[in-house]
Amino acid sequence: MSLGAILEAIFASGDSRVSEIKEQASKEAQRIIAEAKVEGQRLEDAARNDTSAPAYRERAQKLEHARLESLQIVGQERESLVDEALTLLRGRLSNIRNAYSYRSILRELVVEALDELIGSLEDDGIACINADERDRAQIVEILIGFDQPVEVTYDLNSWGGVIA
Repeated sequence: MSLGAILEAIFASGDSRVSEIKEQASKEAQRIIAEAKVEGQRLEDAARNDTSAPAYRERAQKLEHARLESLQIVGQERESLVDEALTLLRGRLSNIRNAYSYRSILRELVVEALDELIGSLEDDGIACINADERDRAQIVEILIGFDQPVEVTYDLNSWGGVIA
């Protein structure tokens, strides 16, 4: 073999070997790149989770705080409305005796209560009524029409009505 042929065979063998090395290096580079992408995605996800988890907790805490605050506001408003309604009711009930209809309402209450009570008494039983002193005249007038004896005590302090 001539020197040229030997050199040519060496170069061909070297070129073949260089191609193999390049191909292996390219495959290895692609594998490394793919692994790096996977690891990069994993690190990105971990970093996102590490930074977003506290934000989610803080968001949940703020939402819970806002919910509790809104419940407190609603509760305060309800309490205010109930207080207002009770104040209005007290005002109306405190003047109920001055209403034109109070006399007939009291009569109905006493008659209904005594009818029920007298019907359930034993033969020697006496119906008892507790009333407010301010209703004395009306109670006496109402009881005039009853055949049964009724014991009345005026020891209530109420806006109206009786206890039978």
